[in-house]
Amino acid sequence: MIIEYSNLNNERKIFLNKELADILYLCRRNQIPVPEINLLIIDSTDPTELPQEIKHRLKIRCMAGVEKPDNFTDLCEYEKNIQTSQSILNNNKLWIIGGGAEGAIYGFYNAVKKITGIRWYGTSESSVRFAKPAEIIEDIYRPELAFRGFEFSPSEEKHDFACRFLKWMVRNGWNLLDINASRWSVYPFRDEFIRMCNAFGIKLAIGCHAVELFVPDSLFETNPEFFGLREGKRCIKAIVSFPDINKKSESRIQPCYSNPKLRDIMTDAIVNFINNHPETYIFSLWPHDGINNWCQCDKCITKTPYEIMYNLALEITKKIKRFLPIELLCYSNMFLIPEKTLQFSNNTYTLFCPYLRRYEHRFFDDGFDEKKLTIGTRYPDPDPINPTDDREYGVLLNRWLPYLKKIGSTPGIFSYYQLVFHDETGKSDRSRYLYHPDYKIVEDEIKKFIELGVKVFYDCSPPYPNFWPDEKFYSYLSAILWEQHQSADEIIAEYYRAVAGERAEVLMNILKNISLSLKDRTNPEIPESLIRTAKGIFSNLTEPISNRYLLWIDYIQMGNDSWKALKNGDINKMIETENHIINFFKKNRAILEECIDVDYMIRYSKSVINFYQNKEDK
Repeated sequence: MIIEYSNLNNERKIFLNKELADILYLCRRNQIPVPEINLLIIDSTDPTELPQEIKHRLKIRCMAGVEKPDNFTDLCEYEKNIQTSQSILNNNKLWIIGGGAEGAIYGFYNAVKKITGIRWYGTSESSVRFAKPAEIIEDIYRPELAFRGFEFSPSEEKHDFACRFLKWMVRNGWNLLDINASRWSVYPFRDEFIRMCNAFGIKLAIGCHAVELFVPDSLFETNPEFFGLREGKRCIKAIVSFPDINKKSESRIQPCYSNPKLRDIMTDAIVNFINNHPETYIFSLWPHDGINNWCQCDKCITKTPYEIMYNLALEITKKIKRFLPIELLCYSNMFLIPEKTLQFSNNTYTLFCPYLRRYEHRFFDDGFDEKKLTIGTRYPDPDPINPTDDREYGVLLNRWLPYLKKIGSTPGIFSYYQLVFHDETGKSDRSRYLYHPDYKIVEDEIKKFIELGVKVFYDCSPPYPNFWPDEKFYSYLSAILWEQHQSADEIIAEYYRAVAGERAEVLMNILKNISLSLKDRTNPEIPESLIRTAKGIFSNLTEPISNRYLLWIDYIQMGNDSWKALKNGDINKMIETENHIINFFKKNRAILEECIDVDYMIRYSKSVINFYQNKEDK
């Protein structure tokens, strides 16, 4: 199999030829037969003359001469069209025709997966596996959502991983990164990163929680009125309260957005940043991270936080004088819907953020009393950050969708399905064990999001990488964001057959039982017989997957010991166990760092220690 012809640019041709050479090498090494098929990879925006017999069978829209739209609604359809591909087999030649270059690249990966069965489940070489090749390789391959991405900021110390992550993204059909502007400004390998993103068709949404880059703290000395008012004083930081967890902590306070001079300085700085960073495909206009940290001056509290940020987006749009999508958030205090209908603009999209869930219900499941809604209801008084029920987010989303339609902002979802977070309510430590939530919840919710008109989907599930103990979650999440996909349970079964061969069913069953044992954290007892059985099964797997599972079960036992100590009120024992966990990650860093961000997991343990130590001190 060779790439006989392509009209892609040279960088993309070189990259795909290298990818194909590596794939064929892996096929030979794993004794995977490869049919003699030549590939012709075509970007239809370049008016290359196709043979008549290929033109006659072409069903996708060729995008030659189609201009990029100047509004976000139409941009989403345009993006889906250029990312679409069709594979047509003719006389041992497979024509892979993309709506655009992106479609041609995605079509290439879709074709080689079907032909050889290759799968890139993770970012390391050891995570490359082979499933059963497809019987039919002709296909129309089209995304369900225009933008599918991650919140991920590359760093100097983890640059190599960032490059591997980009390759993993394009191989699995992801095309968007949300990058913090402050971190991006100091990242020394920007040019290389941008070059790779351009070659792979990955778009950059830059901004995120980086207000201090555009409103630097140094302004406080000369213009304290630019900064938020708290307890009658202008400040950069202040103590804020979290009523649902009876906690107070220091947080950055939002600027005084009602001050016209502040808005002018901030929007000028943002526009200058955008103009100096042409790689910015989308600007992410996020406030300071946190909750209950908004300016309390008389003018600011007359507007909802979402209204404040939306109006700021309109000011930026006016100054840019060209179409550039602006990304807004709907989370914490910003869940409160403005009383008035804001000025219409189809230049933005709004990310709905169902944060800190325990995944006991689908967000749209029946049975929740709307009168019990707690989040997004109290501003300007302090809001809780933790939902009492997953279905609170369903109530909020149903209220927001018609409002967003009125103002022209496209809905998006910022998901946290596999986020490792410290549940400060003390109700559960489930997320730390990584193996959650139920795939049926994820699959059903994404299907519902698509039905509701969502066009942008982010996965915000740090740590990255998050392939420990295995890559099950991303094996199906990546696939179900595309049309005509297999069901999640079929993809998962295929994944475990590729990983464990004849032991797949046994492995799936023991993992299911472990997950069930971790579900009820009011009764944190994991049967010793289950642990012994799991270790026996894991020991019979091949390396390195065997060692990863064995280390994971050790981690579960330590985490469970910490949780039991906490529930028994033995804070010293809990702290001692968390320190053992920290040492565990340090000791096994070399083994685990290709599949999990070890430093993130260490920070998790430290955050648990600090949270309860501070409570004890008080």
